[in-house]
Formats: sequence, structure tokens, C-alpha cells
Amino acid sequence: MAYFQDSQNAPQWVNRSLGFRKMYSFVLWLLTCGILLGFSISRLKHLDESRREKGLSPGEQYWLQTGRYRIGITMHLACILLAGILVPLQFIPQIRYKAILFHRVNGYIVIILIFVATAGALIISRRSFGGSMAIQAIVVCTSFATLAALTLAYVSIRRLQIDQHRKWMIRAMVWMSFIITARPFVILIAMAVTADGGYGNVWQCGEVEWVYTRGSGRKDTGEADFLSAYPSCVGAPPETLVAVKAAFRQSRVGSGAALREGFPAGMIVAWFIHVFGTECYLKLTKDETKRLRQFSLQRQLKRGFKSSGSAKPSSDRGGVSDSVPHSLKSGQVKRTNRGQDKVLDDTR
Repeated sequence: MAYFQDSQNAPQWVNRSLGFRKMYSFVLWLLTCGILLGFSISRLKHLDESRREKGLSPGEQYWLQTGRYRIGITMHLACILLAGILVPLQFIPQIRYKAILFHRVNGYIVIILIFVATAGALIISRRSFGGSMAIQAIVVCTSFATLAALTLAYVSIRRLQIDQHRKWMIRAMVWMSFIITARPFVILIAMAVTADGGYGNVWQCGEVEWVYTRGSGRKDTGEADFLSAYPSCVGAPPETLVAVKAAFRQSRVGSGAALREGFPAGMIVAWFIHVFGTECYLKLTKDETKRLRQFSLQRQLKRGFKSSGSAKPSSDRGGVSDSVPHSLKSGQVKRTNRGQDKVLDDTR
């Protein structure tokens, strides 16, 4: 807590160009928004369908190349990558203070993009990494949690609850980005299940044949070896189910099976880390929440709100918290922070 209150000032060039006054704020921005920005830019190449399969788990392109799944993956990638590029701009203090109109318009664009991207993710969840019920449940729960946080952030700012808007927007953006953190955990778990040797999952013959014979990149072997390895697929319909052993980096089919085993667990671990980390950050910066709550009260009273303070949805529903005196009514607005009434959010 003391570090967040008395941390070292940021270098002058950081303060002048980006607006960060504290070094820890700039470091946190780099570790969160910087990584999100870099990841999104590096994945823009997957908007090209001819290069997309190399970024997918083996076997996924079998489903995502046609029909509604092709539409879903295109929607998801196009919108979420653009959102990932625009989101870091929302957390640069210099933009919030000197380009407030851009901040607002960009915020609306980000919200719309994330809603559309989530719709695409829900469409492809049936086939993503095998599309098991566990995977679908994780995608649905995390998607609706993120959309709920975005909705609460929007409602809060419309009601001039700037403190609540900050908290819910930070939650939404950090939760949205958990898929980046999940990737190394998915690989580690895939390696672990391969070392154990007792894991596998069920594929359709059409998926296995695609990986062996028509998938891009290094093919396993060919049609003959596919039929030799999976004799139950000989003359069988493409939807016939076969067991595939998890064997990461031993074959493309085996790698796909290992990644399907690791994906649900990796997602859960990453989601917990992001949720826990977000709440820790908000707890450590509670002084900023109190300051923004006071500023919000002033704005609400100036607008003539009948019920000022952090109204629904918030922790002090129907009034203000103990950090803001209830005696502050219309005509009695007090200046806060030694006469400074300018909003200073996100502990810059």
C-alpha cells in the first residue's frame, strides 16, 4: 500500500508525452496495455485466411473454413484485434485530459467492438479446441462476465459515477485480456499431459484426415498412414468418432489433442489470475476511488441529480459512501483535495 502512495515519480519524458506522474502507473500500463497492444498487432496477420490456420490449434480449421464458423472467427478476430489496439489509448492520462472527445468516442467504439467480437467467440465456441461442454461453459461464462462489466461501466458513466466507471472498465479490460495469459498455461498443461501419457480425447474422422492430408504447414504423413493409424475411419463417414492420444509436439494430431486437454484448465487458471489481480489493484488504489467518488458527487449535484452519490449499481446503493459526507447537498459542494476539483483518475 505504501508503495502505491509514495512511489517514485515518472521520468519527465513519460510525464510530458503520456501524462503518467508515477513510475508504477507507467510500468503497470506497459505490463497490461503494452502487452495487449503488442499481441493484437502481432495477430493482425491472421485476418488473412490463407495464414490463419497456422495460428489455430490443429484440426480447428477443418470447421472454421466454411459456414457460420468462418463468419464467427472472422467477426471475432477483426473486432477483438482492433479493440485490443484501441483499448490502451483509453488508459493514457494525456489523452483523457487533453482529448476528452476522442476518449469518449473511442470508448464507445471499443464497447461495440467487444460486443461483436464476443458474439463471434460464442459462435465458434462449439468447435474451438474441440468444443467440449467444458470449453463452451468457460467461453460463455467469461464472455458474459466481461459484457456485464462493460455494461456497468457504461451505465456508471452515464450516471456520472466516475469512480464506478473506472472500476468496471478496468475489470472489463483486464478480464477480456485473460486469453493472452492463458496461452503459456495451455502449453504447459499440454506438455504435462503428454508426459503423463494417459490423456486423450475424441475427434471426428474428418478432422483427423484433414490434419494428415490437407492441413497447412507440416503434414503428419499422408492418406496411407492416416488410414493405418486410424483403421476405424476406413470407409466410415467423416463424423465417425475416434480416440486421439495427447502427444504434444510428437505429431500434429497428437499436439491438437494435447492442446484440447490443456485449454480448459489453462483458461481457468488465467481467469483466476486476472480477476484476483484486478481486485488487488483496485484495493491498493482505493484512495483514488474515494477521490473520484467526491468528484462524481460534485458533478451530479451540478447536474441537479435528485439522488447524488454512487447510485445503482454500486457498493453504496441509494446514497454515498462514508468517504463522502451526506451533508453535501445542492448549493453546498465542497472543493476537495486542497482546492483541486479536477478529476485525477487511474492513479496516474
